[in-house]
Amino acid sequence: MTSSNWEIPFTPENTKPLTDENQDITLNSEKVQEEILDTLISKDKDVLDPDKEIIEQLPELEEENFRVESAKRKEIKDQDWIKVKVNPQWDIREYNWQQLFTKESAIRETNKAGRKLPPSSAIYEDMIAKKYAGNYQDFLRWEKMLFSGWYGAKSKCLLHANESFGMRCTDGSAFKGLRDAHYLVGKWYNAGCGFSVRCIKE
Repeated sequence: MTSSNWEIPFTPENTKPLTDENQDITLNSEKVQEEILDTLISKDKDVLDPDKEIIEQLPELEEENFRVESAKRKEIKDQDWIKVKVNPQWDIREYNWQQLFTKESAIRETNKAGRKLPPSSAIYEDMIAKKYAGNYQDFLRWEKMLFSGWYGAKSKCLLHANESFGMRCTDGSAFKGLRDAHYLVGKWYNAGCGFSVRCIKE
């Protein structure tokens, strides 16, 4: 009866048996075991995370909202009699230290400062889906989103402060998020509405 393959000893040529000392170092070394484990974990991550390269290619946001310092602002009261500082062009409004920009002022001021706006609200969608695996609350926490509300062009007042935020993008779209619920993507919001600005790291 023919022996099965596993019964045939494997003895490759040109191999030398390890000494007892080398066997102990090779098999029992904590360093070797850690290296093997790290290699296996690394391989598992590559298999489980096919979007790894895509995540690395996503742009990073700056850690704070963009703002413009100007001595020419004046303080007024909006439709709700809330104090707000406005610039001479009346297209940047500051409530409680947070500045809200129209589409034109966001593009104008970031260009002037040599900074870069996200090209579209799709950037935020991709970050949530890929960088944070769809966890919106993780996105809010780690990207340090501030709930500054937004300025309504028609209502002429601050809306949903401490509950929501809006982020300007170059194409005119806006990314709007709520504190406790899911985000909303606004395509082509009124150019006169005031939203926060978060620039991309260069």
